[in-house]
This record gives sequence, C-alpha cells and structure tokens, in this order.
Amino acid sequence: MPQNGPRTTQFGSTTIEVSLPEEKDDRITIDTTVPQTLIDEYSMLFILVDRDGKRHYLSEHGEAVTGAEPALVKQEWGRHRPHYLRDSDIKECRIDFCRYQWIRFENVSLRPGEDPGFETEAQSL
Repeated sequence: MPQNGPRTTQFGSTTIEVSLPEEKDDRITIDTTVPQTLIDEYSMLFILVDRDGKRHYLSEHGEAVTGAEPALVKQEWGRHRPHYLRDSDIKECRIDFCRYQWIRFENVSLRPGEDPGFETEAQSL
C-alpha cells in the first residue's frame, strides 16, 4: 500500500476521505471524514485485510463534527493491534455500507399472556 496521504473514495455521489492505517500505541487505526447524511442512513463496517488474507475488523472510537457544509464528521476507527500486525502488513482496506432499516413495534404488551393487537412495520430510509 503506498505510504502518502489520505485517500478519497466515492459512495454514489458522496465523497469519503480515508487515512492510511496507522499504528498508535497498541492500536491500529484509520481516520475517516464522511458527510453526516451518510452516517444517518448507513451503518459502516471497516475491515483491514493483511497479506495472508486474514480480516481484522475495526470499531468506531469517537467522532467529531467539523464546521464544513454540508456537515462532515471525522471518525476514528481502530482495534487492539495483535503483536504480529503492523500497518505495513495491510494490503487492503474495505468499507462495507448497510442501509438502516427501522422496525416499529406497536401495541406491545408489558404483561405476559396479554395480546393488545401486536403489530410491526418495517421502514427503509
């Protein structure tokens, strides 16, 4: 993986900025800048793939809204770095997006055995 500066990628018409993997103390991290609208509508999963093809899943470790328009959010993603994994071992960074689907529950009884007419409705954003 080339070692200079953040990368940008497109998701539809949206631009996402992603830093190269970096070792920080006992963690390996990636920083991203994405529009707030994308965060509101999608769940994001970051996966680092090492030279042997093993996947290392990153979790979000904080976010801060920048002052830009449209609102951009800086996020740090990372995980405890296994002793064998160095940033130079990363051959690929994957970002998976999954659209949220909201499910509404109505008439849910708080008492076992009672049925007030339970209903569900799924909504995609």
